[in-house]
Amino acid sequence: MLRLFGKRLLQRFVALATFVAALSVAFDAAGCTSSIVGIQRGEGGRWLLWKHRDTSHHFNYVKRVEPADSAAMSYVALFNSDDADAREAWIGFNEAGLAVMNTASYNIEAPEKGWSDREGMVMSAALARCSNLRDFYRLLTDADWCRANGLESLRNDRGALGVQANFGAVDAAGHAAYFETTDFTTEVYPLDSVSAKCLGVEMQRSGEDVEGVLTRTNYCLSGGCEQQLGMSRHRAEKHLLDSLLCTPRPWAEEGKLAAEDFTEVLSRSFYMPAVSSDLLDGTVHYAPDNGDVIPRYSSSASVVIEGPEPDTASGVYSNKDIAEPTDSASAPGRRMTMWVLMGFPPLAEVRAVKLDSVPADLLPTGENNHCTAGDAVQRLRGKAFINRKQSSGKQQRCFNLPYLRKTVPAARRRSLNRYRAFASPTNPRFHAIISCIFN
Repeated sequence: MLRLFGKRLLQRFVALATFVAALSVAFDAAGCTSSIVGIQRGEGGRWLLWKHRDTSHHFNYVKRVEPADSAAMSYVALFNSDDADAREAWIGFNEAGLAVMNTASYNIEAPEKGWSDREGMVMSAALARCSNLRDFYRLLTDADWCRANGLESLRNDRGALGVQANFGAVDAAGHAAYFETTDFTTEVYPLDSVSAKCLGVEMQRSGEDVEGVLTRTNYCLSGGCEQQLGMSRHRAEKHLLDSLLCTPRPWAEEGKLAAEDFTEVLSRSFYMPAVSSDLLDGTVHYAPDNGDVIPRYSSSASVVIEGPEPDTASGVYSNKDIAEPTDSASAPGRRMTMWVLMGFPPLAEVRAVKLDSVPADLLPTGENNHCTAGDAVQRLRGKAFINRKQSSGKQQRCFNLPYLRKTVPAARRRSLNRYRAFASPTNPRFHAIISCIFN
């Protein structure tokens, strides 16, 4: 694609971006890129919830959390390594089939001083206590419901939640929405009319998203025009998804999306909307890491939660407003998969997490609660960046593009091989990925 626009244009943009990079990083250090894909768009009728995580917490782990009491549910989630007690989940799903995640948002009202950054606690509470999307909506908006379900500690004495975020959630039946949430307000953007009916809210379209797909980075559609951070990454995300939906891939037909599209394409893409090209195309050696592309130095994981199969999940493809709870042995969450790229995603290899099975190298078994998979990838991350001196004399962190051009395709091939190893030989995904790897 670079050949269409010329290497010179990209070089000029890189030079300009170097001057503004410091400002971008200062305001956009804790960003994430995310998406919800409904059952009508998910390959095989399985919904998807994706989060490419950017954070100052560079080391994460995955763990199953057991119910604290008879009213709670088990769940698996991603945690910061310095969260030894697994109190703050950043994306995960529970046995009832509810999946939640968040992205920070900076163009809505900030939380009260002394009661902030509580998004992880909110999501842990949701995974432990909420069975479906309506429950999650109540958790965000109804203090009485929280008190009745043992969650009164989520709010302070004034009723503030301590959050400033886009929460994305999907339940086993495929009801889904983004919840643009502050201390005291929640603006809902349902995936579809069925989800809107389930929540008892009006249907709102999300900008330029295609039907059956929602996307968010680090601003809210209901927020102001200032501090709309992550705009370039949002444009990159939508461009890549639009392109994928128009193209048959080995793992998904045209018009459908699969987990591989997020872990193997979006989280490894250095597409820059301002020049309509990918930094890995061509021969440019360095480009500043200023938040214009999806992967960044702050990227610590990419996680896709894949919903249960439509022929077995309770409520999927039905007219039920709410997915009915099932007994633990047949719970929808046991038929779901969480695909994880741990560490700097472009160089990571995917792992498959089930409710009853977390790969050993994702568990917090290392020093300081690190997981071995993350440590291995973060060591490679150091080679993917290089500090370059600017004209001002200050150092600027840049992508080491020759290294990335060599290593990203190899990591993608190994990751696709892991998808193949997990798939059943009777699953079409098995044969499709075999073809992709060896052809």
